[in-house]
Amino acid sequence: MLTTRFEELRMSEDENFDSFITKLSDIVNSFHALGEPISNLKVCRKVLRSLPERFRAKVVAIEESDKVDDILFEELVGKLQTFELNHLSKKPTLKPNKSIAFKSSREESSVTQESDDDLDEEELAFFAKKFSKFVEIRKNNKSRNFSSLTSGGNNFNSVDNEKKFSIDKSKKPQGIAG
Repeated sequence: MLTTRFEELRMSEDENFDSFITKLSDIVNSFHALGEPISNLKVCRKVLRSLPERFRAKVVAIEESDKVDDILFEELVGKLQTFELNHLSKKPTLKPNKSIAFKSSREESSVTQESDDDLDEEELAFFAKKFSKFVEIRKNNKSRNFSSLTSGGNNFNSVDNEKKFSIDKSKKPQGIAG
């Protein structure tokens, strides 16, 4: 049973290194108490195998730089504790994310978009109509007064207005002696 606990022991993602080492040390000490000590090499290899992915870079560095056969358990623990404090404490611990579901209302958004499109088409038609009237007046050069375009009126008969106020130069104004 103790051997099974030793073999199945793994450090979980949300567990800190010290709590994992405490569990492992309890199992190793139990073996010593029963008179079956576990070798330093076996314990060190167990530690390196049992670490989660966030320790992977350090495990590879230890395996490549140091001879794992010669490293002491206390030395390995010190290196991994230092790594956790310096590099992993800056990152938030990984916790399971809670899922949130939102109800979709696709029909409403498409209706809103259609009404926006209709509004844009109406505005475009209005400006196109006003612009074509402006170009027609400008092209025919009938009037220089474009105030009717900006005021919203539809009276483009400025030539008729000029005729109403034209002065007949052949007649002399009445009431003025001359």
